[in-house]
Amino acid sequence: MSIDINRLPAEIKQEIIQYLPINKRLFEIGRVCRSFRDIINSAAFASSHLRHAEQRGEKICEKYSEIRKKLPVAYASAALAMDANFAIKFAAKMGHTEVAKLLLAHSRKNPVKNDGQSEMLQ
Repeated sequence: MSIDINRLPAEIKQEIIQYLPINKRLFEIGRVCRSFRDIINSAAFASSHLRHAEQRGEKICEKYSEIRKKLPVAYASAALAMDANFAIKFAAKMGHTEVAKLLLAHSRKNPVKNDGQSEMLQ
């Protein structure tokens, strides 16, 4: 019995992908079908996926230099929205040192609000 992936509702596809670790395999699934690619490249999904990975205790900032060229922009943006310190570490670990420097400079000019309080990065 085979299942046609395209017939699955978008919510089910999103739920399935949500449980995958953030590694190069995740970004390879974008080749399976267009709807998977669209989900992975979605800023809302990236933000939700990063939060779930963090809750599961996944070590997001380890060993991901091999996927730096495949990293959707949505993940970097979502990481920045979650926490500027996390985004800088994430970008640096992904091999994007220039992006990390820009994020750091931006965060110093524009304080990030955490828990309703504005803080500057040290």
